[in-house]
Amino acid sequence: MPYIDSLDLANRACQHIGNPQILTIDEDSRANFELAFAYDKLRCAELRRNTWRFATKTVVLRPIQASTRLLRPSLWNPTTLYLPGSIVRDENGEFWYSSTPENVNHIPGQSLAWDQYFGPMTVDEWDEDNTYYAGELVYVLGEDSTYVVYLSLTNANAAVPGTAQAYDATVTYSMNDVVSHDGHLWRSLLGFNINNTPATGPALWDANAVYGTLFLVTAQDGFTYASTGENNVGFEPSTDGGAHWTRIGVNAWSRLPALYPSDRNWLPIYGSVEEFYLTSPIGYGPDLSAGQRSLYRLPCNYLREAPRDPKAGSVTLFGAGTGMNYNDWIFQGDYLITRDTGPIMFRFIADITVIARMDDMFCEALAARMALAACEPLSASSQKKRDIANEYSRWVAEARLVNGIEIGAEEPPEDDWIACRA
Repeated sequence: MPYIDSLDLANRACQHIGNPQILTIDEDSRANFELAFAYDKLRCAELRRNTWRFATKTVVLRPIQASTRLLRPSLWNPTTLYLPGSIVRDENGEFWYSSTPENVNHIPGQSLAWDQYFGPMTVDEWDEDNTYYAGELVYVLGEDSTYVVYLSLTNANAAVPGTAQAYDATVTYSMNDVVSHDGHLWRSLLGFNINNTPATGPALWDANAVYGTLFLVTAQDGFTYASTGENNVGFEPSTDGGAHWTRIGVNAWSRLPALYPSDRNWLPIYGSVEEFYLTSPIGYGPDLSAGQRSLYRLPCNYLREAPRDPKAGSVTLFGAGTGMNYNDWIFQGDYLITRDTGPIMFRFIADITVIARMDDMFCEALAARMALAACEPLSASSQKKRDIANEYSRWVAEARLVNGIEIGAEEPPEDDWIACRA
C-alpha cells in the first residue's frame, strides 16, 4: 500500500533502525515518542528544501487596503452541517475547507471530506469595478451587518456575489446551487435538478421530541426520514446509521443550513473574518500614496516562494535566459513587500500535512530523515546511523532528480551585464 498517514512514515523509519513497528499513533513507546517529536519539524524542513511538484500551489494575492479583513474561520463543530467550500480551523489552528456535500461529523485531517486550505489569508470588500480570478475571496455586508464571505468560481468574474437567483423551472441546477422562492432561500440537493419546485417537507427533527413508528421528519442534512420504532428520542436521523430512522426520499431542495444569497459564479464559504490590525513597518501600505510600497499577506500554509514564471525566457543569449526581469519583491515576516499595486499570481511551496498527497519518493526520503534523527536514542549504534545517513542522501537525491525531471528546467532572470552588451 502507498503511504497513507504519519504512522506509515514512522514505521518505515523503524524499518531503517531495526525497531519493532508502532501499532497505534498513541502507543506508549520510546520509538513513538521520538518519531512523533521529529515528524512535523522534519516534514517542514524537507518541504522547504526544494520546489516539490506535489507541494507547489498558486494563489492570487491582492494588496492590503484599509478595507481588507483577515480570514478567521470558526472552530470546527462535529454537529454542524458544512457545505462544500466552508472553511474551518481545527484545535491546532490549521485551516481546512469542506470538499464534500453534507459534511457532518467528519474530523478535519482525519477524513477525505476535508482538504487543507492554501488560499489567501486576507479578504477584500467586493468592488463592482473589479473582476476576480477563480479562488479569490471577497466579502459583503449581510443584512445583520455581519461579513459574508464568497469564493470566486470563475476567472474574469464580474458578477455580484450576494445576488439571489430566482427559481426557474427550466434551469438545470447543480448540487448546492442556491435559489430564492416563496420568500426563502433554497439549496439544491441534487446534481441534476430540473423542474422540482422548492417546497417545505416534514417538520425539522427535534432532539427533545418523542417519535413513534413511521413518523416523518426532516433531518439536518435536508432529507426526509421515517422513525422505525416507538419512543424514538434523541437520535439525530442523518447520523444515526439506520438504527432508529430510515431515509425514505431524496428531497430536491433544502432550506438548511442558514443560507446566503449567491450568484452561481460565487460560492459562499460560510467563513468568518476579523478586523485587520496592520503591524507593518512604517512606509509600507495600505495607503499607496506618496510612493509607499504595497503589502501582500502571504497565503495560508506558506513555506517558501516558488519560481514565478519558470518557463519564461525560452530564447537564450550568451547562455542566459531572456524575457525574465528581476522583481523588487521583499519577504518580511508574513508579508510580501513590492511596488506592485495589482493582483499577483503567486506560486509557493505549501506545508502539506496530508501524507496521501505527498509523492512516495519524498516520503521515502522523509522516513529516512526521521530514522536518522531517532537512530541514536533508539539503537545507540553509530554504524547504523551512518548507514541510515547514506540511505537518506540516496533517497533525497533521487526524489529531487525525479521531481526536477517532472517540473523541467527553470530559466534564470536576464543578466544586466549580458543585456547591455547584446
